[in-house]
Amino acid sequence: MLHTLTRTVLALALAIAPVLPATAQDDNIGWVNGDGAALPDTDTRKSSGGFGGMLVVTPDTDWETKWRARDKQKPRFTAADKVKVGEVLTILPLFTNPKLDDKGYARIRCDLRVLRPDGSVSVEQNNLDCFTYNFAGTGVNLRGIFKTVVVPTYIGEAEDPRGDWEVDLTLRDVVRGVEVPLTTTFTLLPE
Repeated sequence: MLHTLTRTVLALALAIAPVLPATAQDDNIGWVNGDGAALPDTDTRKSSGGFGGMLVVTPDTDWETKWRARDKQKPRFTAADKVKVGEVLTILPLFTNPKLDDKGYARIRCDLRVLRPDGSVSVEQNNLDCFTYNFAGTGVNLRGIFKTVVVPTYIGEAEDPRGDWEVDLTLRDVVRGVEVPLTTTFTLLPE
């Protein structure tokens, strides 16, 4: 069963990127490698108009502790694409380079849809407030990586159909007027 956890912990948003002078927003580059070159789009990582979105699927039950400690060390999440009954997967929606409005606000909305192995809809939620924050005067580097406040979690339950589940999440940078549709899958294994 898929659960949507919403968290509005301000400290999470600010601790993502080191506090640096705010950088100019680039409308051409979303995700980049260590050399600053744009990364190609994949189903789970895309860019549009300078805004980048990514989905990370992890079985790590301590993902939140790792995320909070990222100012001291880079978080390392275990990737997963299979789950057994009784196990938990967390889908972390991440983004970079949000555009700010004239008052300094970033506004990210999202649509979430989860499909069961037979193609039927398990969860569908649209136009969720995934991240709203006023960065004016914070000095936060907008090229850092941010996490949405909507964090879907899947718990493998005995009555869930076995097979491939699909998670579709579209992130919209409302200020920039662009969106990135992301898709990931995982398999609920037979017992």
